[in-house]
Amino acid sequence: MVKLRGFMEDILLKIDEKEFNAKFDKDDYANIIINGKHYHIELLKKYSENIFTFAVNQKLMQVELELVQDENLLLSLDGLTYEISITNETKKLLAKFLKSGSSGNSSGNIIKAPMPGMIVKILVEKGSEIAKGDKLIIIEAMKMENALTSPVSGIIKTINAVEGTAVEKDTVLIEIEMY
Repeated sequence: MVKLRGFMEDILLKIDEKEFNAKFDKDDYANIIINGKHYHIELLKKYSENIFTFAVNQKLMQVELELVQDENLLLSLDGLTYEISITNETKKLLAKFLKSGSSGNSSGNIIKAPMPGMIVKILVEKGSEIAKGDKLIIIEAMKMENALTSPVSGIIKTINAVEGTAVEKDTVLIEIEMY
């Protein structure tokens, strides 16, 4: 059970014409309640100014965020794009959350294990040409399989992972030589 401390009340998010009541934990910005359901969100990696990997209730998600006309936020997730109407208060919370998370010290051409887990399948080979968004490796963490995707286009330079082996968080799995 997560202890809920200093929640801010009633931030209204409009996503594709649907409204969601959100509350954020003012102390760490990693806990959010949306329409009464609790989510724990951890920023695992920042690939560029607008591409991130998050763990949401321990499920990996790669997200692309883009501000549109300084009024709306486009959120791309799993091939779908959602438009979020945002207020100045929401912008401030988003900025604080992204600053509070760890973006790691890796650049966009290094794929690290986002959490401890087991390498289930390596989907590429050294020298393979890949495009941004291609699935590279499948890692099992907490009984869930997660596909790690490429944040950039390029060629697989090195593969440091071995199928069937355990890895720790931040272990370098794959290096990509960008175009």
